[in-house]
Amino acid sequence: MTDQDRERFLRAMLTLAETFGETPSEPRLEAYFRVLSSFTIEEVERMVSEAMRGCRYFPKPVELIEQLEGTVEDQAATAWLTLEDTMRRAGQYATVEFRDQPIIAHAVTALWGTWPDAVEAFGRAEEPEWQGQRKEFFAVYRMLRRRSLAVLILAGLHELQNRHSGQVEIAERQYLERVVIGRDQKALPAPQARRVFGINL
Repeated sequence: MTDQDRERFLRAMLTLAETFGETPSEPRLEAYFRVLSSFTIEEVERMVSEAMRGCRYFPKPVELIEQLEGTVEDQAATAWLTLEDTMRRAGQYATVEFRDQPIIAHAVTALWGTWPDAVEAFGRAEEPEWQGQRKEFFAVYRMLRRRSLAVLILAGLHELQNRHSGQVEIAERQYLERVVIGRDQKALPAPQARRVFGINL
């Protein structure tokens, strides 16, 4: 939101307050505006609408955000399903970018080191072991979610092997043809993104 959205924001918040029989102070409304300023006014209005349907009491900012994004557990569960699906579809050979959820790539490197190692662990783990790794992923997700995270490109086995053998042009082509999960789902040059290699061949 910007200052131009203040009137719509106040109208939405006062409607919400009226619903719960509250009379919020100006400092309180200003605090809500600052906390929610990273969202569009349309998203805030959606939060307010959902809160009027689903909350019993006047919601705190975090509860409003949960109306739009779900709880941290919901977000972690969605990220885990995205990770599992990508492992099945891309396999360990493709280079991968989680464009909209860089937190997934950071969790992968924290837990397994590289993309091929993560996919290999996924393929060989029995159900109880994999459920244990799911719990570890959730814990790492909760730890990382408050950080500002750079995009990580997770190099696949083909790119890693070609870089290791000096086939740099082929490796660069595989980087550019990487599997992109998120907006557009099309690989584009990303010079600001960090690449994750770190595998012994």
